[in-house]
Amino acid sequence: MYAIKIDPSRLENPDLDIRYRLFDYLNELYPDVLQDGGYDYEGDQPLLVVCVKVFKELPGLRHEAILKSIVVFDEFGSDFKDAIEVFYDGQLLYPLAGQQGDAADAFGAADL
Repeated sequence: MYAIKIDPSRLENPDLDIRYRLFDYLNELYPDVLQDGGYDYEGDQPLLVVCVKVFKELPGLRHEAILKSIVVFDEFGSDFKDAIEVFYDGQLLYPLAGQQGDAADAFGAADL
């Protein structure tokens, strides 16, 4: 399961609809692969945690594509990538050391 932790204080437009629009966006890109896992709040601030379940086994390349899609999501502003941490089954996928702030640096500009 993907867990996308979003720090609303780092967003230009911290609209709560992001909890629904992020899944809708991913579901359009990857139909019949993902399932809405709901959302929760975490920490004192709090952070919004959007969960997305994978209900079909995916080859590694598909996971990378889903991660890229999450990082470049910009419906609520281009600062989204700077306000998130992405985990898959508890393992931090984004940002890794040196990735924060520029999706092109994180994945290679040609891949986006």
